[in-house]
Amino acid sequence: MKNIHIFGDSFADPDYYGLIVDSENKRWYELLSQKYPNIEMNNFGRASSGPHYSFSLLYDMVFGGENIENDLIIFI
Repeated sequence: MKNIHIFGDSFADPDYYGLIVDSENKRWYELLSQKYPNIEMNNFGRASSGPHYSFSLLYDMVFGGENIENDLIIFI
């Protein structure tokens, strides 16, 4: 696995501050990044978005010629 790509709504959005998060309570994608520090994490999560947003980004990656064959894709 080369990269992890995360697509989703506010549950994946790294810039969403709807929940109180402190240094003791990390979000799931931060824990995933800590567990696999040698794998590049690309988080495309965006609050208030739907599948149309996520699939549009994924289609741009695939049809734009980006090689994601060995990558892990996570949809929320």
